[in-house]
Amino acid sequence: MTKTIVAKILIVDDESSIRRAFKSVLECEPYDIDEAIDGFDCLEKLKQKTYNIIFMDIKMPRKDGIETLAEVLHLYPQLPVVMISGNSDIRLAVDCMRQGAADYMVKPFDLNQLLANVKSTLDNALIPQKSQKSKKNAGVTKGSKRIIGDSSSIQEMNKRIKLAAKYDKTDVLILGPNGSGKELVAQAIHTQSTRSDGPFIEINCAAIPESLIEATLFGHVKNSFTDAKEDRKSKFEEAEGGTIFLDEIGDMSLSAQVSILRVLETRTVTRVGSTMPIPFNTRIVAATNKNLREEIANKLFRLDLYGRLNQLLVEVPSLNDRIEDIPQLIEFFKQQFYTIYKDTPPKHFDDGAVAYLQNRYWAGNIRELKYAVDKLMIFTDDATTIHEADAKRYLEHA
Repeated sequence: MTKTIVAKILIVDDESSIRRAFKSVLECEPYDIDEAIDGFDCLEKLKQKTYNIIFMDIKMPRKDGIETLAEVLHLYPQLPVVMISGNSDIRLAVDCMRQGAADYMVKPFDLNQLLANVKSTLDNALIPQKSQKSKKNAGVTKGSKRIIGDSSSIQEMNKRIKLAAKYDKTDVLILGPNGSGKELVAQAIHTQSTRSDGPFIEINCAAIPESLIEATLFGHVKNSFTDAKEDRKSKFEEAEGGTIFLDEIGDMSLSAQVSILRVLETRTVTRVGSTMPIPFNTRIVAATNKNLREEIANKLFRLDLYGRLNQLLVEVPSLNDRIEDIPQLIEFFKQQFYTIYKDTPPKHFDDGAVAYLQNRYWAGNIRELKYAVDKLMIFTDDATTIHEADAKRYLEHA
């Protein structure tokens, strides 16, 4: 019976005995294992194939691991690289982690420990390819899509995410334009918190008709209205122990805002058709693309709800305010494209194409950039390099 492959792993080490040790353990699992003898060989392999994780020795002839690590992460910022070394110097380990390594292992290592390390790293590395479930609800557990970028605005945002994850009994308000990644921020807050084993339930408040908002959010009891044929839990109960993400809360009607405020203040929910309040332990994260202060001034959003939500604010910058992150984002979206269209030959965006994308105004933010990268990958099907002329040709009249 053919083994189903769930991950592709590259072992980079100049010692054949180490490569054989890795392979003998990992081939028993559903992994496809390749080998490289040094940094140059590693980079050549990456041109030919997409990998989910790399294990790389630090000391190698011709091109060592530290130098190769920097090049790999520049080209493939989302690819986890675990460094391996015979040196137990903690400073070396810290230096590798600072440069972006996913982990650090010291030789000789226990082979069972190696297997556990691989599985742990792949739990995060394979998130874009796995549909994770939490209980009965689609959601996010220990892994999360990575937030790509090193700009000062992203660094500040990541600090706020860590604070929000730490103080996970405090509600959070996320502000940012459409397409900037507010849902990704909400997921990051959830997965970095102690609630990460619980459900992550997303509600798009703008997509629910006003007449159904209370029944959808707060649940109902049997026969409370037509077609209520059985009791239904509220979304707050379904997210017990986890996080409920109220996206586009700025589009919620004033009457629904009153109900949400009551739920936030009492930490109980009353199902439609019932008078019994039900307590819940669920963290609320809300987001909107609207300027809530202007909405308050125009009497479209309640000041008391804004004050209740705005205990911990995370602002997501527009892509136009973080253009220095665009080269990394291009590479990230390229790799996502390769995972879907596995036979796509390697492509390179030259400096002119990258500069063009950095100078373009992105009304749709990250989402629009992803569509642009996908479009260029498709329309330059027979090319290995994407030039500025290609970007102008296929995007300016899009």
